[in-house]
Amino acid sequence: MAGSRDRGWFGVILSALVLVGAAGCGGGGSGVTVLVNKPDWAYERYQRIAVLETRCSDPRARSHADHLTARLTEILANNGTFTVVEKERFRDLMTEQDLSRLADVANPDSALPEGAIEVAQVLVLPALTTFDLKATRVDRRQPVYGTDRRGRLVQTGERIVPVYTHGARVSGTVRVVDAATGRTLTSHTVTNLGDETSRSGGPPKESPEDIATAAVDLMSVEFVRRIAPTRVEVEFDSNMLVVALEYRDGRYVEASRLPWNAEQVIVAARELPRECVRNDFKLELETLEGRRLLGEASFTWNGSAGKRGEVLVVPADALRDSGEVEFVAKLFATGDDEPVLTREFSLIPPKQ
Repeated sequence: MAGSRDRGWFGVILSALVLVGAAGCGGGGSGVTVLVNKPDWAYERYQRIAVLETRCSDPRARSHADHLTARLTEILANNGTFTVVEKERFRDLMTEQDLSRLADVANPDSALPEGAIEVAQVLVLPALTTFDLKATRVDRRQPVYGTDRRGRLVQTGERIVPVYTHGARVSGTVRVVDAATGRTLTSHTVTNLGDETSRSGGPPKESPEDIATAAVDLMSVEFVRRIAPTRVEVEFDSNMLVVALEYRDGRYVEASRLPWNAEQVIVAARELPRECVRNDFKLELETLEGRRLLGEASFTWNGSAGKRGEVLVVPADALRDSGEVEFVAKLFATGDDEPVLTREFSLIPPKQ
């Protein structure tokens, strides 16, 4: 990451958080869809939220702290999950002691003024905990070469070349607090965001402050992902959807061609990406030509299903009775008409 260039990166990341389209795949390849990344707190219970002023102990970080406050407010407002209350309206109903108590310590027994509770139900308390800027110059000796009378390359001297380095490292925390009780609902820490860039002969185009701004932009996106549900593009690998005959010794006995005398068919979704947690999915098994549904199972992915994953078991009699020998297993994200993964397989008919 580096300076003004990284502010373009912020736009790319922000766009990824608000994507609304989706794409599927077929034939057992990888698939891409857009899912809702759900934060790990009961955000559904709250409607009104206020972002308080970002705290910082380093006076040099004040403008960047204000920038973080503005970014969080802007992204949360655009997200649409909450009604974002203007901080001025909320601050008018609170004393400095109220704000200081919330920012410094989460006291489960403390409560805010009644008027403040009416204005906002949730408070977002960001802080910049580390703010290091770097601007250095190092003079380096470089040899100067020429040719002698015989045309051979020889060192003829040295020159001093200044090398300038600009960099920044930023860390921060955010707490989400219930305005009625002062109880912390969730918190998150981001450390060591930033980068360095060097240039010989003159300072880099990106100032240390530019690099810190880009780091704060990335921090704001990460914080919002922990506060509000965000739409993220997720890629699924083909091995996340399995068709198998059985599960034995911690492994699936996979098969693309099933014997006619099989007892059952197992369709499993396993090791889904982290972004899938708390999202709803559905497994289906259909005939390939007639698209006749032979079995389905819905589940909410919680990431704790282990190697076995979430399973749909269909008796093989259902396949034999269908009158077809070609089938397809599908994994859907709930709400999508197109599957994110498919896997075709066949039933081997008996020899006549």
